[in-house]
Amino acid sequence: MLALLGPSGSGKTTLLTALGGRLSGAHLSGTITYNGKPFSNAIKRNTGFVTQDDVLYPHLTVQETLVYTALLRLPRTLTKDHKVKHVESVIKQLGLSKCRDSIIGGSLLRGVSGGERKRVSIGQEMLINPSLIV
Repeated sequence: MLALLGPSGSGKTTLLTALGGRLSGAHLSGTITYNGKPFSNAIKRNTGFVTQDDVLYPHLTVQETLVYTALLRLPRTLTKDHKVKHVESVIKQLGLSKCRDSIIGGSLLRGVSGGERKRVSIGQEMLINPSLIV
C-alpha cells in the first residue's frame, strides 16, 4: 500500500489519474512502467481505478450494485451463479455484509455511509481481480 499526501490543489489526483492511464487531452512527458514493462492497454485493462467521487446508482442496494457490475464486467464464459458467488466473496472481504441489502443512497436519498459507499466503489474494481488498484 502506498499513501500519497499533499495539500489541496497539489496534483495528487492528477498524478494518480496519469499513472492509471486515464488522463486524456493532456501533454505528458516521461515514462510510466509497471514492473519494468511500459504501461500498455493490456496493463490498463488489468488495473482497477477508483475515482475520487463515487459513481453509483443511488436506488440500488450494495449487493445489486456489485452483481450489476459483475454481470457487465466479468467474462461471458463465467456463469451468472459464479459471478454472484464472486460478489459474495467481495462483500465479505470489504466488510459490507451488514449493509448488503441497504440502498446506496445519494444527496437526496439516505443510504449507506460514506465509508461504505467508498468500499462499494473499491469492490466494483476488485471484481475484475486487478493486479493493481489506483
